[in-house]
Amino acid sequence: MAESNGSFRRRFLRLFVPAETKGPAPVMAHFNGLDGLKEFLFLSGFPNALARRGVSALVVEKPGVGEPLRKLGLHIFAEVEVPASACIDLSRNVPGRSNHS
Repeated sequence: MAESNGSFRRRFLRLFVPAETKGPAPVMAHFNGLDGLKEFLFLSGFPNALARRGVSALVVEKPGVGEPLRKLGLHIFAEVEVPASACIDLSRNVPGRSNHS
């Protein structure tokens, strides 16, 4: 059975790259694929490219891959809304976030 949203949020595994802007900025949550790792995406420069364009990036590893699987034993589950809603909740608390993101 899937974890609750609150439980998942407490153990959230992410990298956040803020937008390079002085005003509010949208936040894009990027979930890795079946075999991608958040560190690989970060090192690719993609989050920094978004930041230069005024978009904050939240790079997330979902259950079933990477650190959630190997360090926390979180296996993949069908209720994708659990980690997705945790991303939304987290992004709402990011300072400087745009209200329409």
